[in-house]
Amino acid sequence: MRNVLKGLCIVVLTGLLAGCGGDGDDAPPAFGELDGVVVAEGEAVQIRSLLAHAGWEEAAEAGRDAIEIAVRDFGDVHGHRVELGLPVNSMCTPAGGRDAAEAVIADKQVVGVIGTSCSGAGAAASELLSAADLVMISPSNTSPVLTSDLEGKQSDSYYPGYFRLSNNDLYTGRAAAAFVHEKLGLTKMGTVDIEDAYIAGLVEAFIAAFEELGGEVVKETRILFDDEAGFEASLATASSELMAADVEGIFFPLYPAQATPFLAQLPEDLQDLDLVSADALLTSDFLDSAASEVYMAGPITTFDNVNGVTGKSEAEVKHIIETAYGDTPGSFWQHSYDAATLLLDAVRAVAEPHGGSLYIDRAELRRQIASTDGFQGLVGAVTCQAFGDCGNGITNIYHREEDSAVTDPALLPVVYKFEP
Repeated sequence: MRNVLKGLCIVVLTGLLAGCGGDGDDAPPAFGELDGVVVAEGEAVQIRSLLAHAGWEEAAEAGRDAIEIAVRDFGDVHGHRVELGLPVNSMCTPAGGRDAAEAVIADKQVVGVIGTSCSGAGAAASELLSAADLVMISPSNTSPVLTSDLEGKQSDSYYPGYFRLSNNDLYTGRAAAAFVHEKLGLTKMGTVDIEDAYIAGLVEAFIAAFEELGGEVVKETRILFDDEAGFEASLATASSELMAADVEGIFFPLYPAQATPFLAQLPEDLQDLDLVSADALLTSDFLDSAASEVYMAGPITTFDNVNGVTGKSEAEVKHIIETAYGDTPGSFWQHSYDAATLLLDAVRAVAEPHGGSLYIDRAELRRQIASTDGFQGLVGAVTCQAFGDCGNGITNIYHREEDSAVTDPALLPVVYKFEP
């Protein structure tokens, strides 16, 4: 019955768009009551980018560049151009995610979203976007709370319509733990986190995996930001606690804003330990500023793949980002390009032409993306699992040597590869 009613709405709406509407009593329901979007003749299909503009600047800039390139490379949807509109800043906070989602929802013509950059913003945005029948595909959200555990149990913050191409942090935590235990031979670790869904979730995943391997996390510390003192006082306390616990290494999956001062003030005894972080530090800005030797668990940064929808290779897209935009790609920009093309390819598949207009059923769009199996992207073949996880779990451990001049994450040496 639902499909029949949908078809009747399409017929009526098509007539209205052609100037053939009847009287008020025969008018279709208001647009907000329809489970879809009507794109009028001559109008564009609307999607939006919800990546951060601050808080993870470099990676987000390259990601936004990649989305713009993908939209141009993709072309039209059944004769209708695609408009990305102005990027909406989700920042890297729950408040930013909520505000960005509300801004998108206010435009009833938007059919899908690429974002967010950070998991905290993603958790807040996905709840609102899901309720509005929208889809969101994230290139870089990694927290398990957004999807599920690795045994297929739904997480509390999963909402229908949410997908991501990045790996679930449960894989990243296992990769870091396996590297620390098997390659470095450490058995006593300390951790550093902040109050953030991505970081806290990654630390939790590391601890669980490390202890399962027989290791022990002997000290967990959290650094807090003070409006006057910044991170300084809290960093000093964390360092003292780690020293007193006699740790053999430190797992600190922080953002550059915390990692840079953390490393700068570490006592010499702690600087000599094995320091392991994660993908948020795979940016040229951090690599150029860091003074310590660091290992980083993160996604593969160099691929030899071609996007099956646009025919563009990773090398071609990277060249455009570097030459036309002047930005240096870090991690996840390939995921951004693929997220945009995956979304648009699904829109094209479900969009129903009626005369010069289109009808895009949002529920059908969700189902189309959820059924993704072997989509060929810059990151390789993409298959989406239940609850929105579309990453393959493969994780590299990169090594930044203390005196290294390398600032391109793609050129960092890989010292360990984790494959589920």
